[in-house]
Amino acid sequence: LHKAIHSFPTRRSSDLRQAAESSAAHAHYLAGELAKLGFGLRSGDKPFFHEFLTDSPIEPETLCAKLEEQGILGGLPVDGGILWCCTECNSKAEIDRLIKVIGEVLA
Repeated sequence: LHKAIHSFPTRRSSDLRQAAESSAAHAHYLAGELAKLGFGLRSGDKPFFHEFLTDSPIEPETLCAKLEEQGILGGLPVDGGILWCCTECNSKAEIDRLIKVIGEVLA
């Protein structure tokens, strides 16, 4: 076990900072695009990192099921809203596709 721990690849602090900044930027971009579709931030103007909770203009479970049909893992339905999360692994193209599909579902 000791050998395995020491051979596990580590990330430099600059890499972690870049991943965190990317995650936050993606989450804020997603929140802005969702707001255009009527998904209000439940936290109002309070700051957030890479997770945020929104109201949903349609039943959250219905939306998440429609997203799943398109191969998209949506947010987590929570008390009439949706908890969204972005990481550095989410691309702008993936977020834009998510927004496009949500727009189609809402139409």
